[in-house]
Parts: sequence; structure tokens; C-alpha cells
Amino acid sequence: MANNPQTNQAQQQNSTDAGANQGRFNIDIVAALVPKSRGGKIIAVILLLVLLFSYGFNFLHFRDLMKTFGFTLIGLITVVVMICFIIYGYTKWLKSNGEDRASFYIATALIIWMLDLIPEDAWLIGPLLGPEWAGFEWISIGDWTIPFVSVFFSAAFFSLMYISLILNIIEKEGWQICFGLIFIFLSNYIATKFFPNYINVGFSVPYPKISFLIVLGLIGIFGYFAFRADKKRIGKAFPEFFSSVFTYFVISFFLVNTGWQNNIRAWIHTLFIFGFGFGYIKPMERGNPTFHRIFIPVFLLIDFFGYGLLWSSDLLALRLIPPFVIVAIFYSYVKESNLIEGKRRATYPVLAFILLVTFILVMSINVAGIESEGTIPFVAKKGTTFQEIYSQFTNRFREAIEGRLDIATAGLYRGNVEKNRYESLGVYFGNIRAADPRFYTDEPITVWGSIRSKTYKDAVIINFSCYRWKDNKKIRADKIIPDIIFPIFTLEEIDTQCTFLPKTENPTPAGANIVTFSAEYNFGTDAYLKTYFIDRERFRASAREGIEPLTQFGIKDKTPAAVFTNGPVEIGLGAGPLVTVSEGYAVKPSIYITLTNRKEIQDKDKKIITRWEGKIKNITELILLTPPGITLGPPGNLEKCKDPKTDLEKLECPCSMPFSEYKIEDCFGSCTNNVVVPCTVACSKVGGSDENKNNCIKECQTAFDKCNEECTFLFKTNEGEGPTGEKYNAYALDVGSKQFKDLNKDIDKSRSFVCRFEPSSAVLDNSPITTRYFRVRARYNYLLENSVIVNVESLPVGVINTVPDSVVKTASEIRSGGPLWFDGFSQELIAAIASVESRFRHCCQDATKNRAGNCVDSGKKECSFGELITSGSSYGIMQIKYNTDESKKWVDSLSRQYCGKDSSGNDIKINNYDCNVKVGIAILKSKYDQFRYGCKATNEYKSRDIVKYKTFIDGCEKGISSAGVRYDSYRDYQAAIRGYNGWGRDSRFDVNYVEKVLNAMKTVKGTEIINPSTLVTITREGEGMFDATTTQDEQTSQFISPPRNIQGTYDPLIGTVRIYWAKPLNIQPTSYRVTRYVEDSAGGITEVAETICDNIQAEANRENFDCSDNSAVGGKTYTYSVSAYLSTGGVSEGKIKVAT
Repeated sequence: MANNPQTNQAQQQNSTDAGANQGRFNIDIVAALVPKSRGGKIIAVILLLVLLFSYGFNFLHFRDLMKTFGFTLIGLITVVVMICFIIYGYTKWLKSNGEDRASFYIATALIIWMLDLIPEDAWLIGPLLGPEWAGFEWISIGDWTIPFVSVFFSAAFFSLMYISLILNIIEKEGWQICFGLIFIFLSNYIATKFFPNYINVGFSVPYPKISFLIVLGLIGIFGYFAFRADKKRIGKAFPEFFSSVFTYFVISFFLVNTGWQNNIRAWIHTLFIFGFGFGYIKPMERGNPTFHRIFIPVFLLIDFFGYGLLWSSDLLALRLIPPFVIVAIFYSYVKESNLIEGKRRATYPVLAFILLVTFILVMSINVAGIESEGTIPFVAKKGTTFQEIYSQFTNRFREAIEGRLDIATAGLYRGNVEKNRYESLGVYFGNIRAADPRFYTDEPITVWGSIRSKTYKDAVIINFSCYRWKDNKKIRADKIIPDIIFPIFTLEEIDTQCTFLPKTENPTPAGANIVTFSAEYNFGTDAYLKTYFIDRERFRASAREGIEPLTQFGIKDKTPAAVFTNGPVEIGLGAGPLVTVSEGYAVKPSIYITLTNRKEIQDKDKKIITRWEGKIKNITELILLTPPGITLGPPGNLEKCKDPKTDLEKLECPCSMPFSEYKIEDCFGSCTNNVVVPCTVACSKVGGSDENKNNCIKECQTAFDKCNEECTFLFKTNEGEGPTGEKYNAYALDVGSKQFKDLNKDIDKSRSFVCRFEPSSAVLDNSPITTRYFRVRARYNYLLENSVIVNVESLPVGVINTVPDSVVKTASEIRSGGPLWFDGFSQELIAAIASVESRFRHCCQDATKNRAGNCVDSGKKECSFGELITSGSSYGIMQIKYNTDESKKWVDSLSRQYCGKDSSGNDIKINNYDCNVKVGIAILKSKYDQFRYGCKATNEYKSRDIVKYKTFIDGCEKGISSAGVRYDSYRDYQAAIRGYNGWGRDSRFDVNYVEKVLNAMKTVKGTEIINPSTLVTITREGEGMFDATTTQDEQTSQFISPPRNIQGTYDPLIGTVRIYWAKPLNIQPTSYRVTRYVEDSAGGITEVAETICDNIQAEANRENFDCSDNSAVGGKTYTYSVSAYLSTGGVSEGKIKVAT
């Protein structure tokens, strides 16, 4: 027959393709997923569109139905693809007339996996299947004792061995018949001699994960040597027999221990494994019959316990791997690819493997375990659901595209408690220390420290304070940093400082002084207690037989202790641990709750992290949550217990203190009252920009949202804690009740509560013994206190009886009418200021001890600046401020003007005793000129510039001495005294400075000090000379002297007032302004100020200036203010009154 050219060409092409594809797989993904016929494609597209339309518009409640299975839109599409792939596998199997068994078993494995993902509460099929599948825990609840003797010599094992013996007889397997008879004889005769039926020999393995790997390793070693043992003498009899024994033992193990047999999904997995083993592996391993006997039990062990072991892993990808699917695909892949020479085709296994790996990598998610207990504690691991998978699928897929990975932190109640069990939570002080090794009674005492904090859940609001003790009384620090209530949201460390200023009243005594740091803050602690419940009749029956129930059911943790989050307060719980359940109770079981102040916190290795010195100020919330089936009695009884009328009603109350029902709405309300409201209030007091406050408020909202989220799972019942469809019952302590009100104050040690509860038969959940968990949540205000000892020594200063000659001489040189004279000037005034500022000390003996508290006067009249007594910014007997370029210029100009030159022709400066006194007098005179009419008469006050003159305006309006004298009442020389120290009223200033100087004046008469012991106790507080007419950071204007020699004349003929002045001494102004206003006798302004001359340019070479007022009215007295303005923004002024 003639060859068709096209056919030859096609064959040649096929041959070429075969050669090209030799050694690799030929996979047609499109053919696998897309129908080949045109009609099939149209039907598939229409079906997909109908599904999308029904889901998007909820047609016939389709979307609601899908959501019961947890399907999102992406999840629905993914499941449709998976179903199509499964249908394709079965189609391949049917078209091959049952020959393509790999496709059948892989498709079946995928169906079982999808069934594993269906949630227990899914419509119709969920309750039938039971909890989601993830295998069983391998020795997860303590050491697991396996009763291998009872398994090895059980009726099930004997029956399997007997059936195997009969089959060997039929097959005429001589050696195996011999082994079987010997084994049966030993197991039924000798074993009964050495192992009576009351002995239960077992073994325990303390390391579950390692033990499981060891078991698999031993099985592998056994299989390897089984193939090679005695091959020449007895052939395959030895490995085949002992592999059969291994198979029968594993099967008997699962038959004897029935803890898994009420799990429908476990039965489905078991049937698949036996079907896959005998229906696919055994035919594929005809030449090696030992293989399937070892493989099937190993496969069963891996699926039952390996799955659960992977699920407990911290690696997310491992927690979603279904071992039975992987094993089925991998084995099929290996076997199918070895069947055909040339092209190796494994389309369906490879595609299945690719889809599975892609699915796992994209959707690696967290799941939670559940617990159940039986004869052998088959503790089922709760698998994930469609809802969990596909909600995570959407997020993970989007995050992969965006290139980031976010780790979800939300968890269930017990998970949160376990996670924070050893965390260093709470607020505690660190590195508290005195600023100096010692202090003197006349100097400020400063103590430093830090507040370290790590929050648990709620935002923590901290109120920091510090105090020292005197005669068992607290004396609060004068300066506290931070001095506001502030919030903390996560992990922070904040520096703190406390300063106690020297005072005449309540001075710091010499000796050891205790300074205490205090922080009051809100915090919370969560706890849970595992408790076992058993039917009372079963318990009594076990007791009659001398059987301990917990031991009978393999429970090792027989005295479970409360687990609580770390922090300053420990929650102790007690109930049982084994509670009997019946229909009625003569005495109801009780749960005990104790909140105890902790003295220290430890990590999981019992190492001390920190120690506590604090106590609970008051409890703001205490919630007791009982599992489903357990209540505190009828709600009506709880209502009566809020205010019991009689002792009998009080005895009928279930709790020692009033409790009431607590709903999820109450939890949301608690989040508002205990979290967001106090947090927002604290944020409103945070300093800085509005953006900083807004960011703080956003953090409050985040904490509020987290609190509300926790409310949703606080009541949730997890697997192993009761029926998942039911909620925990919650009860709240009535913290405002009359009974508890007096007990809710300063809890020094602990506070305990007891409640009697009523467990119903529902708590047993159709099990002989169940495990349930009580939960407790506490919120409270906590007071933390840590102390440090500060050493204070007496002042090394002697008492003098006379005013130093230099002070007397310098003051006496000031004559009436002179440039430094002012109304109220006196020798006693200057002596009083020198005493209050420095106690007449000028040069110190030791330059390293030149502070007010440790300076010993050397008697020198002139010394280096390093030897001068100083506050850090002010120097000498009059404490002249001399620490900035501007202050030095001004002080040096005053020195040149009033002190002259020495014998060498050099300028005498303030390090000279007499010059320091003269410059101090000159500064006092400038303050007199500036403030003689009161602080409210100054241009600074009238400007109302609260940004530039905030401290000055605040002090002028609100400043008041301890004696009740207002700052704005000072006039003339008293206003000058106030200005010498400054007009502020915070800790930098001495609010009693004027009164102290006036009192010091009373102890001085001429050169004599009338009462030396009194005078030595009158000392200045605060930081020394300071001009409060500027901000703290703006120091230039405080050193500007006012315009000099201000004079005013009135010409009645032309009705004009002329004002004359000379420029200031210390600096060159840029311009001047003259303002006019009228004052009454009290200094109040009766007419609005008017600017008479503005922007008068101050030429550098011009000394004298003038201004004419042509609008003055006769018969009045005007006050004219001359203001000098600097290029730096500073300003000074002088005043004069002119009568018309």
C-alpha cells in the first residue's frame, strides 16, 4: 500500500517530538482543565457566569448558602477549578476502563481533603462529618502510656494471626506456617504465665515530636533488614511474616483503642488508606509483597499522627500539608512515570501535585487545636475550614502581589493567655538614682529614673509622681518630669526626674532621706483554669472499685493550676480539679478567685525579671466566665444579691460578693469606659503639635477596636471546651456595691472571692469525663512605688552678726537724685537681697564646691569666675546673671559705667566684690524703672502676646505668694524686687521672693544684723535671676536696660508734650516707640493706649532722642512709655508721668 506523504510527515514529526521529549513530562494543562468540544466549552463558560451572577446578586440566597461553607468569591472560583480537576480525574479513569487507577485514587484523595475542609457547622453535611480533620495529637497531653501488652495479646490480634495462618496453609507457605504456629503458641501460653490479665505493661515517651520520628525511623530500619534477613536459607518467609505481624499489631492497636472510632472523617481516611494500599499499591508491588504490609500501617500512622504533628508546627506551610494526599500523589507519580518507555506521562499526578503545592504556599494559615479524651487519649486536632482558608487565600494572594507579608496576631482567649504567660508585662521603674552622691540642705535635690512598660491589651494611662517622707508624711516634689498623665500603647521607656527645691518651710533635714517614685496606672490580667468533670454515679462506681478516675482515663495533669498573663497581679483559681455532675446538689461545687499583688515576675526558666513594690489601688472590673452547661444559678437570685435584705437572702447568694450577668454588650461598654475614653482624655493633654495628639488618639482608637474584637472571642466556645454553637456564661463583680465598696481600696496583699456554680449534665457532652475551662478577666488600677535613699548634709556655712563692710560702703555711696537712686532704696534693702541670694558669700575656698549648698566663703574680694559662688547661670554675692553673650555685654557695660578700671587700667568686672554689688544695684534700678507702676502697665502685658510673653503675662495675672499677695499689686521698689527674681510662678521662680527680702530687711539695721539665726534661714528658692517678660528660650531682652534719662515737658501755650530720652547702655536698638495712656491711682488703665511716635530710627551715632505729643489735653496726668526694639526681637521700656 502506498504511503501517504502527510502521514509519513506526521509520523516523522511525532518521532522527532518523542525524541525531544525523552526524559521529561508531557503535560497539557489546557486539556486537563478545559473541555475539548465547543459545546463543552460553552457550557463551562455559562456555568461559571451563572455561578458568578448568583454569588454577586445573592440569587436564590446562593451567596448565603456558600458562606455557610466559608466560600468567598475567590474561594468559590478556586473550588470550582478543584472540582473540575477532580471530575477530569474520574473521567480519565472511566475512559481507561478502570486501568488508570492513579487518577481514581488521586481524585478520591482530593475529594476527601475537600470534605476535611468543610466546617462542622456547615449546612446539612457539616454535623454529619463532625469536627474538621487534622489528624490526632501525638502524645500532646503529658506522657502517653501505650498498653502494648493488651494490644499484642488481644482477641483482635489473635484473630488476624489465625486468619493469616489459614491463608498460609492454603498457599502452602511452610516457613510462615511454622512461624505462625510458634507465635500463636507463645502468645497464648507463655505470655499468660508472665503477663497476668491485671498487669498493664506500657512505656512513656516524654518528647512527642522526637518520639514520632524515632518510631518512623525504627520502622524504616525494620523494613530494610526485613528484606535482607536470611534470604538464602528461608527466602521471603521471614520478612513477609514479620511485616504481617507489624500490620496486624497496628490494626489491632486501632481496634482495641476506640477513641477515634466516633470520628466519621477518621473512618473515611482509614477506608481510603486500606483501599489505596490493597487496591493500588499491592498490585503495583506484586514482586515485593512485603512492601504493602509495611506501607499501609505506616501510611495509617502518618495520616493519624503525622498530620497532627505537622499541625502543631510553627511553620505555616507545614500546618496545611495533608499527608495522605501527598503520599497518594507522590507514589502514583513515581509508579505511573515508570510504566511507559519513551515519553513518560504523568499528567494527572503532576498537575495534582502542582495545584496542591501552589494552594499550600499561598494559603499557609494558622489554626487552633481541640482536645478530647478517651481510653487512649486520641486528641483530635481541629483542622481548618473553607471559610478560614479562602478568607486567608484572598489576603495572602494580595499580599504576595504587593510584596509584603503581614502576620495576624489575633487569637483565642487561651491562646492570648498562653502567649503572654511569661512576657514581662506591666509598668516598672528602672535605674532610680540620685543626681549627686550627696546634697546639702540648701540646694535642690534631684533624683533620676526611668519608667519601662509593656502593655498587654488595653492602652495604659500612667500618672507619675514622686515625694519624700518627713514624719510619716509625704512631701511632693516641686518639679516632676513628666508632669502630665500620659498613655502608653506598646513597649516604651520614658525618663523621669524629680526635684525638691530648698525651702524655708519644710526644709530637707540632714541625714538619709527616702525619695519614692510613684506610678499609678490601669492594667489587666487574664487567666484560665482547666477543670475535669465526671458523672457522679460513674465516679462513685470507680471509687468503690478503688480506681482513681483521672488515672483510669490516662490524664497526667491531675492538679491543673491557673494560667495567667504576666504582670503586677496574679490571678489564682481553684475548682476541683475533678467535679462530679448530677441532677441535684446538697452542696454545690465552688470556684475560688484570688487577686494577689506579686512581689516579683519570672520568665519560663524561673529567672527573676523584676521585683515589685506596689499594690492594687482598686478593682475596676472582674469577669468570671463559665463553660456552657455551667451557671451561677437563676438570674433572679443574682439580682436579689445586689442588696440582700436578710441574712437568709445573703446565704442564698451564689457568690461572696454581688455578681450580675455580663453580656457582650457590657463588654463593648467596658471598652468604651475603660479604654477609649480615658485614653482620649490623656491624649488631649499630650504636648506637641496637633498631629502628635491626633496620632495618639488614633492609637486609642486602635486599642478600642482591639478591645471590641476581643469581646467577640471572650464568650466563644472553642473545640474541646464544649459545644461550639454555645457561648460562655459571664458574670461581673458589682464593684460599686455597698458590700464591696469599702473592700475595694488599697489592696495591700490580696482580695478573694468564691462562687458556687451549678454544672448540668450538658457539660459532660456524652463523654465519661470532659475537660472544661473557667476564664477570668480582671481590670484594676495599680500603684507602683520604688524608693531610693538620698544623703543630705548640713550646710558648711557659719552665721554672721554684721553686714559686710563692702556691702555697707557700696550701698551708702548711692545718693538721692543719683543715677542709681530710686524711691524705697536703702542700705537694708541691698543687704537683704545679698543675704537672700548668697548669704553674703562671694568667692569660695574650693572651685569644685562653688554652689550655694557647699560654698565656704574664702574672704577674698576678687577671684576667678570659677571660684565665684554660682547657681550655674548667676555669679557672685548679688547673683548676677552672666551666662550668655547678651547678658555678658550688658553686665560688662554696667561694670564699665559704675565700676571703672583697676590700677593696671583694666575694666573691673563682677568677679570683684564691690563691682558685683554695684551692678546688682544698677539692675535693681532698671527693674524699678520698668515695673514701678506694676506689671500690667508694661507694654509687654498690654501687647497680650501670650506666645512671646507667656510666663510674664501668666505670672502678672495669676501669680500670688504664699501669704496671698498678688503679683499685680506690687508697685515701686517692691515691683523692682519682684522683677529682680522674675515674674514667673513655676518652680524656676520664688513666689515668696518679695516677702523674703522684706522679712530679711527687718533683721538688718544699718550694719547690724539683729537676728542672725533668722536671717540665715531666709534663702531664695528656684533658679535665680530671671526675666519673666520673655519666654524661657528667649533670653536676649532680659538683659536690655531701658532707655535712659527719660524726661517730659508740657507747653500749655501750644498744648504739646515733649518726651526726651537717651539710648540704653548695653546694646544698640533699631527703633523706638512712644505710647501714651492714663492710669488711675491703683495703676489701672482708664484710657486706651495710643501710639504717639512709632518706628523712630535709632542711628548708631546718635545718643539722644525725642517725641512730641500734640493731642494731649490739659488738666490730666499722662504716662508715657518709651520702648526700645532690637533686631533680635527683644524690647525694653522706661516710663515717665507728665501732668498737663
